[in-house]
Amino acid sequence: MSRIEKTNASYQAQVNKHKKKVVFQTGNLVWIHLRIERFPSKRKNKLMSRAEGPFEVLRKINDNAHKVDLPGDYGVLATFNVGNLTAYQADAHLIDLRIKSLQETQDDGVCLSQEMEEGPQSPARSNTSSKVQAMAQILEKS
Repeated sequence: MSRIEKTNASYQAQVNKHKKKVVFQTGNLVWIHLRIERFPSKRKNKLMSRAEGPFEVLRKINDNAHKVDLPGDYGVLATFNVGNLTAYQADAHLIDLRIKSLQETQDDGVCLSQEMEEGPQSPARSNTSSKVQAMAQILEKS
């Protein structure tokens, strides 16, 4: 092996060190990345979703491209580069987040009883009706 080939091999090993090979099989579920150039109607502003799915992989064209079962209303070809596909995983961790968010936690804000003792902090709060204050005191006692 010549010196140039050895150098090229070492450069290639360094560049590909963090690269992972993504392989999807027929029948796998994937998310598609909605690039604004390819999906202008689906990405009109920054707050719209950046991915859609899950969609089923219909067939593997080669290691870098896959055909996805995309509905016709998207108006684009259903062939995607693996860079625009992400493996679909079940959302079990999201259920845990929902449960944790419903549990009682320490409040970062000012306690209602503390607010009642100190009085209003801003002009907007001074407009609070006496009925609301009375309800808050009743809830505080119970």
